[in-house]
Amino acid sequence: MSIMKDIAGSHKSFEDEKDKEKKTATFSNLIDIQKSLSWGQEPNSSMDDSDKQFAPLPKTKINPIAADKKNASSQNLAEPFSGKSVSGSVLPSDAKQPADYPSSSIQSSQKFKIPGNSKELYIAILKILKTYTIQIEHDEKIDVSNLLPLIPQLVKYTIEGNELLIAALHPGRSVNWFCSHSLNTAIISIKIGHGLQYNTKQLYALTLAALLHDVGMLKINPVILTKPGKFNQGEREELNNHTKLGAEILMHLSSKYPFVIKTILEEHEKWDGNGYPNQLKGEEITPFARIISLADKFESLVHERNYRPGFKPPAAIQKLIQENQSDFDPKVLKSFINEISMYPVGSHVLLNNGQIARVMSVNKNRPVRPLVQILTNSEGKKLDKPYILNLEKEPLSYITKSVNFLN
Repeated sequence: MSIMKDIAGSHKSFEDEKDKEKKTATFSNLIDIQKSLSWGQEPNSSMDDSDKQFAPLPKTKINPIAADKKNASSQNLAEPFSGKSVSGSVLPSDAKQPADYPSSSIQSSQKFKIPGNSKELYIAILKILKTYTIQIEHDEKIDVSNLLPLIPQLVKYTIEGNELLIAALHPGRSVNWFCSHSLNTAIISIKIGHGLQYNTKQLYALTLAALLHDVGMLKINPVILTKPGKFNQGEREELNNHTKLGAEILMHLSSKYPFVIKTILEEHEKWDGNGYPNQLKGEEITPFARIISLADKFESLVHERNYRPGFKPPAAIQKLIQENQSDFDPKVLKSFINEISMYPVGSHVLLNNGQIARVMSVNKNRPVRPLVQILTNSEGKKLDKPYILNLEKEPLSYITKSVNFLN
C-alpha cells in the first residue's frame, strides 16, 4: 500500500520543485561530443523517420504490435541476457478504481513472487505487460496491482547495476514489441531520472508512467504499424492518435495516478513546440513526458524496425544529437548522455590500435573515454588474461566504433 501512496503522492512534490526552476541548462559539451563521434559509425541519413525515406525490408519482417497469441511464459524472455541477437484532455474524476473491475478470464490478479535478481525481474515484468496486451485486446481494464510491487525493485536494480541497461539495449526482441519496448524505455527513463537527481518516490512515479506510456499503440491497426513504406496523411493521423487512445485506456487510473494520463498525452510533444497533439513547448510539457520522449526515441533507434536495421548505441546517440536535439529538454539530454554514455556498459568497442574491448564503467566527465577491459590483441586474437585500461589516462588510445563481438 505504501508503494501506491509513494507513486501517487510523488508527482505533486515534483511539480512544486519544477515551479521553482527558472533557467534552462545548456548542453555545453554538445560540440565536443559531436566531434568525438566523428570517427565512429555514421547512421544512414536516408533512414530518417521525418522524411520517410525507408530502407528495403529486412529478410525477417518484424511486426511490432501484431498480436502474439502465445503465452509469454512459453517464449525465451531471457534472450536479452543470453548475448544472442534475435529478430524478433481532462479525464473525469470519478473514474472507476481497480476494485470496480469486472471479472476477467485473464488471471491478471495473480501475485508474482518478488524476483531475486535483475534477470528474473525483467522476465516477470514482461509477463505482466503481456497480460496487458491481452486485456486491452479484449477491451478490459488493465490491473496494475501486480506491477506496482515490482517498481521499487526495478528502480533499485537499474540504479545500482548495469545488467538491466544492457538488456534494454540488446538488439533483439524476445517478446512482442509493446512488452519489450515499454520495459526498455522504463529502464532508460530511470537512468535519466537518476541523473536528474530525482528522489526515490519520483523515480517510482516516472517508472509507472514509462511502463504504460505506449498502451495506445495496442489500438492502432497493425497493418499501419508494419507498413514498410512511408505513411500517408490518414495513416499518420491515426498513428498520432495513440496518445489519446492510451489516455482513454487508462481512464480508470486517472484519479489515483493522474500524472500517468498527463504524461501519455504529452509524450510526443517536443521542446521546440513542433510535437503533437497540442504543440506544447519547453516547460509547458510535463517533466516525465520530456524524459520518456527521449528514452522512447533512443530505444526505438537501437532496435530493428520494418524499414531499417537497428543502430548501435553510439550511432543512435549521434543521430539524436545531430538530427533531433531540438526535440528534447537540454537538461534531459545532458543527463541521458551522462548516464547512458556514448558506449554503454557491456558494449564492445574497437580501439584505434585494433584491439577489441568491453566497456566496464562509464566516465561521466568524458563519455567517450570509459574504463574498458581489453579482450583481444591488435590482430583480433583473444587474450588469455584480459586486462583493464582506463582510456581517460591513455591519450593515445581511443574508441573508433562499437562492434559486435562473441566471447
